Amino acid sequence: SMPEITLLEKRLPYIRMANAKLQSEIAAESHVCEKTIRNLENANANPTLKTLNCIAASFHMSVSAFLKLDLSPALMTDLSLKYEGGSPEILIPEILTLSRWLIVFLSFSGETQQDFSDHTGVGLDTVNRIKRHLPSCNPTLSTLQNFAAYMSITVSELLDTTLSEDDMRKMLEERIRS
Repeated sequence: SMPEITLLEKRLPYIRMANAKLQSEIAAESHVCEKTIRNLENANANPTLKTLNCIAASFHMSVSAFLKLDLSPALMTDLSLKYEGGSPEILIPEILTLSRWLIVFLSFSGETQQDFSDHTGVGLDTVNRIKRHLPSCNPTLSTLQNFAAYMSITVSELLDTTLSEDDMRKMLEERIRS
């Protein structure tokens, strides 16, 4: 039911080995503790967006590319998008994208933040913080999965910083109205 967790379990060791890196090296480069890397590779973790950003950035990938469900492993190594990210203190671009998705979805659906919170099981405080894209915002993968599932999109799409608000609206129209 949570495809991204299974995907991380398979993808992380694959990309790591394709880059000839040990778990300890990824930990050092991404500033994520080795135990977390190990837990992710064992599908035993619910990483935050900033953790995912740090790990993806250590492979020069965006979180969106890192979590694309339909990417073949060979393609994935080619698609490494020389992406600079990884500092957990700064507002990462994905948070702004998440905020825009939320605003577009609320306007599209006519729902309040409270409705959205009730339907996704994500606390109202978290929904508010994401909508206001506060730098302290650091949703977990399961929160991102709940958001995406409720909006009928993938986590990769939810974090795709290349999408305009217009693109988002069109995607919602295609998926929700059909």
